[in-house]
Amino acid sequence: MKNLAFWKPIIIGIIAAPIFLLVTMNVAGIGHGNYLPIIVFYPISFFLIFFKVATEGIEDAFLKMIVGNGIILLALGNAIIQFPLYGFIISYSRTKKEPSWFTVLEIIVWIHIVISAAALPFALFSAVI
Repeated sequence: MKNLAFWKPIIIGIIAAPIFLLVTMNVAGIGHGNYLPIIVFYPISFFLIFFKVATEGIEDAFLKMIVGNGIILLALGNAIIQFPLYGFIISYSRTKKEPSWFTVLEIIVWIHIVISAAALPFALFSAVI
């Protein structure tokens, strides 16, 4: 963990996270733009916000606001740590040699692609409405 090779994917993730976050926020335009970059880069955060996971069924407006803001903070926190976490997983799996780091990276990428593909119809539906 003390060599630079271990930290390279994490550093790349730390550099990529704010860039992707700014791009997606700019393109989304505070809810009046295009959600496609959010779906591609942050599908889990998109699902959390789109489905308003915890606010359904709450009648009290004050409690709904507090819980709803918590979901938005959870989605934002997920978006901030997602790419550095990917980098850490890749670096850690390189040191363990089992499974190979390429296999773990491939699994992460496929999970990301599947979640993005599952979120795409919802984004297209919300763009039409």
